[in-house]
Amino acid sequence: STSSVTTEEQLGVEISGQTKYLAGETVALTYQISGSASSDATVVYEGPAELEHVVQDKTISGVLPAGGPYTVKINVTSGSLSAEDEVQVYSDANYTGRYVGGDGSLVTLTMGRSSVSEVDENNFVLTRTGKLYWFSQSADETAFINLLCSAEVIIEGSSGGGSGYCKELISEEVSAYEISDIEISGEATGEISISYLSDGATEPLSFTFTSSGEAYVSPDIDITGVYRSQLLSDLNYLVVQSTSLFGDSYDLSVSRCNVVASLSPYDYGDEVDSGNIDGSVIPVSDVIIDNCDLSEQSGYAVSVGVADGSDQQGLIQIFESGVSNNVLRFDLYSERGLEFEDPISKLRYERICFDDTVTSIGTGILEDSDCQELMEGGP
Repeated sequence: STSSVTTEEQLGVEISGQTKYLAGETVALTYQISGSASSDATVVYEGPAELEHVVQDKTISGVLPAGGPYTVKINVTSGSLSAEDEVQVYSDANYTGRYVGGDGSLVTLTMGRSSVSEVDENNFVLTRTGKLYWFSQSADETAFINLLCSAEVIIEGSSGGGSGYCKELISEEVSAYEISDIEISGEATGEISISYLSDGATEPLSFTFTSSGEAYVSPDIDITGVYRSQLLSDLNYLVVQSTSLFGDSYDLSVSRCNVVASLSPYDYGDEVDSGNIDGSVIPVSDVIIDNCDLSEQSGYAVSVGVADGSDQQGLIQIFESGVSNNVLRFDLYSERGLEFEDPISKLRYERICFDDTVTSIGTGILEDSDCQELMEGGP
């Protein structure tokens, strides 16, 4: 910190406290005013509006909205005398959750909780590595997905970069290609912007996203149960347990789009209060998808395509708007990589059984006894 005073004996101010915080952690700073003119000094706070300045207690506290450095400054005056002190407060960025196109575009971004890749001598996070997925939809009445992308980025403060790939419907053909020079940045408003170069392009594409109002769900939510695809009615059921999921054709004539995977919910520990954590994203690994070729199915050539393959990885994105009456909906992103002709897929499911009981949307599809039998099954 720096101080500028007439003389310290006349008037001075000093801010103290921890200046590096984890994402979502509460900032707590204090300051002291000194000098012969301190008793009647006027205090003015300059800094992020999210932090509360309590003059009586000489405290500054609150949760910063995004990663990066923030300047916190205290000015004190008494007559012709003045003093000031300022510090840089750093907040570790973690943009977990779902974001929608901020400019009205039909683009949606999902970002997993990034993992720490570099720390300093005080164990403060310097860089994080994160996965993100985004897709866009056509502007006509079908709203079919015409672009689906995956990227890995390294985040430092509130910005970062990386590389990835997309598949896109171009002239009625689905093409997969690499993307490079990805730049991602977070704003204090909560917005995230992304730009990248497509394979062979000279001008970058860019999108701005705002945090979706339906992104937040509690990390303690119970997602177990039996699900069915929202895409097609004849795809296998999906049975979700606490640490795994598996498909089951059950009463269907053909096993189609059978999925097996391991669930690895994030361990949030005690770093922040659970009320501030978005638990809508759950990583999946060891994903195996069988007999899932929807490349000729209208509307699903990009979102699903040919999803077959083993050793896939990805994540589940839960929609808060679907959490009611034990109904729950989520997207399952699963990627295979550019070594496959079709590198990535996105499937969507809704819960039709919970706690061995049919949910409101499962009525007429299964009976309670079916729910119990499916939950007792296994891969």
